[in-house]
Amino acid sequence: MKKLLTSDKIYIAQSRILNAGRGVYAGCDIEKDEIIEKCPVIEVPRYDLSNLAESTLVTYFFYFGKNKKRLVIALGFGSIYNHSYEPNAKYKIRHSEKTLDFIALRNIKKADEITVNYDPNPKDKYLLWFEKVPQSNKLDLTMSFFVYILRTSSNTLYIGQTNNLKKRIEEHRNRKSKSAKYIRYFQSFELVYSEKYPTRKEAMQREVQLKRWPKTKKEALIKGDLKLLKKL
Repeated sequence: MKKLLTSDKIYIAQSRILNAGRGVYAGCDIEKDEIIEKCPVIEVPRYDLSNLAESTLVTYFFYFGKNKKRLVIALGFGSIYNHSYEPNAKYKIRHSEKTLDFIALRNIKKADEITVNYDPNPKDKYLLWFEKVPQSNKLDLTMSFFVYILRTSSNTLYIGQTNNLKKRIEEHRNRKSKSAKYIRYFQSFELVYSEKYPTRKEAMQREVQLKRWPKTKKEALIKGDLKLLKKL
């Protein structure tokens, strides 16, 4: 294995993208086609998939391997690059080197944020989670929002939220680009629980809360076991 050095071309700071948290910025001028960073990856073993599903890391993994049947987590700054449909960089998987290379799509000026399009379908403008955060607390009486739990064929639980539950389930089943990457990894799943809310903000808050619960507490919620829920 060749010696892999950290990149001195980038740094992390608060993103200028609304609600995106941190972002990766250019610490110097970067030319088109220049490698910005080579990130080593850690492969997630199959027996750890259930733990991944219960973790916030579920939104950070990449498909790996020639058939894209393996999951990996990128080290370095690899999990911090924010999404954009007008990116100035891309990532390339290096299977033999076990790295993700982030490469400039065009010239990037010093202090510019570096973004990547993570959507496999560039024409699809589906909003990511941080772009869905509501900018108003006003109640929208024309729409309902749902928090739902899916059980995969490996008995792991996936939690999501949507404003159209039927359509979202169909997207997952058809494995479209809008489907959650984690769900596409499994052969099948079933909807085992859902809740309805009048605003997206409430649904998103509930989604975050449920994702932090241990699996035993989620199972109690699915079963409707209120006594056990109070104990956990």
